[in-house]
Amino acid sequence: MAGTDTVVGIVGAALLLAVMVGVFVYEYNNAPASASPDAQKLADFGSKHPAMDPMGDVDQDGILNYNETDLSAHVKLDGSLSQTTNGPLTKDIALHVERGITSVTATIHFTSNTPNPLPPNPNFQVALLDSSGTTVVAGTTTFGGAGSSAGTATFTVDGAELEPGTYQVRITESSPSAGGSWTGMADLAYA
Repeated sequence: MAGTDTVVGIVGAALLLAVMVGVFVYEYNNAPASASPDAQKLADFGSKHPAMDPMGDVDQDGILNYNETDLSAHVKLDGSLSQTTNGPLTKDIALHVERGITSVTATIHFTSNTPNPLPPNPNFQVALLDSSGTTVVAGTTTFGGAGSSAGTATFTVDGAELEPGTYQVRITESSPSAGGSWTGMADLAYA
């Protein structure tokens, strides 16, 4: 009887192995016909935005580009600098640029702690610098007029001039300066 049980066990194991191999071969040769939703989204993104990296993150929000609903980035440019009498003060704000950028436009509204005596006082300057510290574009600053404590600085740069990477929006107050604060936005447009 023990011999019969052993033979039945061996035959059962062989049959189970044959079924498992058959299922494996069937699954291997009959892969799902449709691509995964992510693969389809990646393909659609690549055809609509061939210049962009689908796995990048244009606005640094943790959502990959191919899952974004808005392919632009808006970077807040808020801050302040204190009063100085010796040497310029600068503040750099990082700006991440990815492949496929078409333009960067920045607008900054500033208020000095004391009014400028005569326009145009070049105390407040804005520029976009590349990773080596070279100025890509210098901003244009306009003041509210004689005695005004407010003004606006802007710059626009064509995306063709920018390589992917991290840039700095540099805000400078030259000496002497009463200091001041600013609010603004850099808008990055992508193709």
